[in-house]
Amino acid sequence: MKALIVLVVLAGLIAAVCFWTWNQGSNAMSVQIAFGSPGAKGIPLDVCLTSDMSTISGPEGAAIYNSVWQQWVNERFTLKDSADNAVPCEYSNGSQLIGGSRGKTDIGYLKATLKPGEHYVFTYRPVPDQPAAFRGELTAPDSAKTPSMLRLAGVKLRR
Repeated sequence: MKALIVLVVLAGLIAAVCFWTWNQGSNAMSVQIAFGSPGAKGIPLDVCLTSDMSTISGPEGAAIYNSVWQQWVNERFTLKDSADNAVPCEYSNGSQLIGGSRGKTDIGYLKATLKPGEHYVFTYRPVPDQPAAFRGELTAPDSAKTPSMLRLAGVKLRR
C-alpha cells in the first residue's frame, strides 16, 4: 500500500513538472531578424512582422496605409539600447535584408538603425493595454548577418 501511495505521489510530481515545462515553452515566440551592412549612421536591423501579430490585435482604420501600420508598430513594439533609451522603429512594406515583401504571412517589417556592438532589448506587446508581452535581447553585430530567429520570452509588464 505504501508503494502505491509513493507511486501516485511520484506520478503527480512528474505530471506537474511536465505541465510546468510545457507551459513555459508555450509562453514564447520567435521573430525573424536580419542585419545589413553598417554605414555612417550604424547597422540596419529588419524585423519581420507576421499575420499572427495583427490577428491578436490589428490596426484600427484603413490598414492599407503605412501611417496606420506605423501607429500600430509604435503602440506594440519597443527597442531600447543598454542605456534604456528608445530606438526609433519604422514600419515598411518590404525588406531587402530578409528578402520579402508584404504577403500572406508577412504583414510588414520593422526597421531600425543600431550601433554595432551595442546591446538591445526588443519588446512586443500584443495588446497595448495588457501586461502580457514578449521580450528578447540582441547585440548588434559589426557586419551584415543573414536572417535568423530572435527568441522572445513571455514577460509581464506594468500597464
